[in-house]
Amino acid sequence: VPGKDDQGRSIVVFSCALFPGHASADQLLLYLVRKLDPVVRQKYVIVLLYAGMNPDAIPPIELLRELYQIFELVYRNCLDQMFVLHPSVVFKALFTIAWAAVSTQLY
Repeated sequence: VPGKDDQGRSIVVFSCALFPGHASADQLLLYLVRKLDPVVRQKYVIVLLYAGMNPDAIPPIELLRELYQIFELVYRNCLDQMFVLHPSVVFKALFTIAWAAVSTQLY
């Protein structure tokens, strides 16, 4: 967690290029929960840096579904904004397809 923005919200930055391609879905999920838990009790912002991500390291759809369910239960209430920088064409396509299932309270 690099710090706070001018409104006092915690900034959580995830760089997809640094996600290990060899990690299991459970390991990645535990890592994300461990990083988010200390800062999500108050308003926060997520910055997802998608540039430089190895296509082989893209998490499986089951993991993304599980992450969304955890977000809905635990982290959504204090998430103020989410920024995705340099999304790939694949990310844009998946996001467009999945948007119908995503709660309107996330944006």
